[in-house]
Amino acid sequence: MELTNYERNINAVHLSKGKTNLIGVVVPSIKRPYFGLVAEGIAGEALKDNYKLVLIQTNYEEKRELEALMMLRSNK
Repeated sequence: MELTNYERNINAVHLSKGKTNLIGVVVPSIKRPYFGLVAEGIAGEALKDNYKLVLIQTNYEEKRELEALMMLRSNK
């Protein structure tokens, strides 16, 4: 492993385990205090169980919201 500088492929690891330990959160704007508090609360709880947060801001654009949801659905 050292000779070839092997690094495990994290996508393969997630595939073999059947989960990514990621939580996707889609918000229209992080400038609004409400959404910031919601994201902070989710992130705090996620850390307790060793999950990571993926935050996507859509700027109130429906197209971006749909793209974000499709991306999360396909586990990217």
